[in-house]
Amino acid sequence: GEGAERAPPSRRRSVIAAALCVGFAGLSLGHGLPFVVEATAFVFAFITLFSLPAWRAEGRLARGLATALVVAVASSAAIAWLFESVFLVRLP
Repeated sequence: GEGAERAPPSRRRSVIAAALCVGFAGLSLGHGLPFVVEATAFVFAFITLFSLPAWRAEGRLARGLATALVVAVASSAAIAWLFESVFLVRLP
């Protein structure tokens, strides 16, 4: 309608980011799948949600998805190693 304004893109992006973080840390983490799997899914979803429009516009969707997957797997493995080997924290 006329009176209904959409939230600015920066606010929308902030809400999406917060929802992803709360969903990961507050709802899914420690309730089933191993940390590395959940972290991979979180990083992949985060990268994909925020990069998808650009990938589509640039015609590089498949490459973007592949890159996001590689980054997600590598980062979750590195984070798990850091917490378990350096900080000596047992991850779920």
